[in-house]
Amino acid sequence: MHVHLLSCTSRRPRVRVVTSSRIARQVCGKVAGDALFGWRQHPRQHTRTHGRLSIENLRKVKVHFLMRKGGPLFPFSRIIVVSVGVTLAGWEEDLRAHPRSEGKSILAVEWKPSKRFSPVVCKPQSGVEGGEGFGLDPKDSSHRESKEALRATQRLHQAPPLPVSLRRKPHAGQEERSAGGHCDSTGSEAVRLWAFGSETVRRRIREQVSDWEDSLDWFVA
Repeated sequence: MHVHLLSCTSRRPRVRVVTSSRIARQVCGKVAGDALFGWRQHPRQHTRTHGRLSIENLRKVKVHFLMRKGGPLFPFSRIIVVSVGVTLAGWEEDLRAHPRSEGKSILAVEWKPSKRFSPVVCKPQSGVEGGEGFGLDPKDSSHRESKEALRATQRLHQAPPLPVSLRRKPHAGQEERSAGGHCDSTGSEAVRLWAFGSETVRRRIREQVSDWEDSLDWFVA
């Protein structure tokens, strides 16, 4: 599609749209070099001030896209949404309020990844006699203190266990209520929606969620 700007006034620009099969399946993206077009971000523009363009309405648009017939969530009967505070409450409310939520099990879980976890794992050294696999000299007077310090470091580098409620498959005794108030006893795997927008938090989630699957775990915020 080619867009030609024929003329422009302060009220009504004249635009002609030209389509061509020759440019089908072309890729749009950034080009190197000088900027071709500049956009002035005014603090009073509607995308910043108008109520219809609020974060809450943007979330409703996302929920409708996910839940609509043929949407990504349409074939799933179990949905787990994960976040904290008002973000979690807003996502849960909008998911349950959608017309397509009838008969679906929607579970809201308040959780966030640990800041103390590091993906660098301290592995014990093998084949060291008397060091219990840690490469320590048992004749050293600080043997016990060093060994305990290393074990504490290992605990620090281990990902904290996820809450049981975050499991995709329902466990014994877990009651999940659908939007219609019915228990979901299908035993089917759930899709998990992670409502976190920060890239740092998203990276921590990927490091700490051991059963992550791209087809069943989606960032939505």
